[in-house]
Amino acid sequence: MVLPELVDPVRTGEAEVAKLQCSTEDRMNIHTNATPAPQRRQARARSVVEAGLRKGAAARDFNSTPQTMVKSVEQFRR
Repeated sequence: MVLPELVDPVRTGEAEVAKLQCSTEDRMNIHTNATPAPQRRQARARSVVEAGLRKGAAARDFNSTPQTMVKSVEQFRR
């Protein structure tokens, strides 16, 4: 079995340089049906405040963390 010779492309001058590729389009592509963050926060908070869910259960339902639920509820109550 013959193994290929390992050669460092930088030392041989054959290294490729990555070029920055900038798009003229907006970098953030938001889905048109996506729920905006304030509405999601309000829905999370309402599930705890009005529906009586525990913060941990609501966090699981909304695929979030309990700490995020605490923040959402505090903001909602303010």
